[in-house]
Amino acid sequence: MVATRVPAVNGLGLSLTDALANVREFRRTLRLLPEERPVLPTLLSILEAIPCHGKRIHDAHLVATALVHRVAAILTLNGKDFEPFSSRVAVVEPPALARSPRR
Repeated sequence: MVATRVPAVNGLGLSLTDALANVREFRRTLRLLPEERPVLPTLLSILEAIPCHGKRIHDAHLVATALVHRVAAILTLNGKDFEPFSSRVAVVEPPALARSPRR
């Protein structure tokens, strides 16, 4: 989980206990989107149009999942990571969070 990574490598530095508590709360309040068969062809299409590698492929996968489920926007703390995909899905970075230092 990225939440348990140390902040020096773009993590949140949470303990596993705290990270799991966050996941439980997210599951209680948010609808999680399933990975279905249409996600893979959509991901491949995105990668053909917007070549990327490494961690950016994970971002492309999130965009593909959003497109398959007709999600209009992705909320993120890393808006710049999604700039290559902004023609396919709106990218929203909360201003207050974007300005505050990451913990």
